Amino acid sequence: MDDALSAKANFWSRIGASLVDGVILFVAYIVVIGVAVASGSDVAAVIAVIFYLVAGVFYAPVLMARSGACNGQTWGRQAVGVRVVPISGAPINFGAAFLREFVGKTLFYTFSIYICLIVDLVMGFATDNGQTLHDKVASTVVLNAGASPALAPAVASLSPSAGYPPPPGAAGTPAPPYGSQPPPPQNPPSLQK
Repeated sequence: MDDALSAKANFWSRIGASLVDGVILFVAYIVVIGVAVASGSDVAAVIAVIFYLVAGVFYAPVLMARSGACNGQTWGRQAVGVRVVPISGAPINFGAAFLREFVGKTLFYTFSIYICLIVDLVMGFATDNGQTLHDKVASTVVLNAGASPALAPAVASLSPSAGYPPPPGAAGTPAPPYGSQPPPPQNPPSLQK
């Protein structure tokens, strides 16, 4: 359980990765728009908009589906040292990355931006396993880059009470013997006659 808690990427590193990726896409867009404006062609402007849309949709899934040490990472995630891993612990493929990034983020945010953003932020910050709404859609978790992907199932199974002792009688703690009765309540001395 401690390994799973230490493997889970923290909320602020996830925000940092999103910011780095956003800056990368923004700079690429500015460069493409600059070229389009310099050419003075309306066709170039349309190409720039199409580039921005295509890059926004495919940037993360293409980078995340790379094989090897960078699997599950965009350049922003590489910069802050986190990766996206399927709950199974296997390497993430393009389909799962596309489902997570486009369906889980872009479509949810486009159609209900404020509600999904708030739910997503609360889920990522408040849950012990750190799964956001788009992680739930794609059955993924975000781990520290140095953590073993084999820890993904353990991170995904972290419960809201992870790190706290279980309540009496819960699994793993001895329950009172069968048939035993709790002691009768005692009246405080001030109420006894």
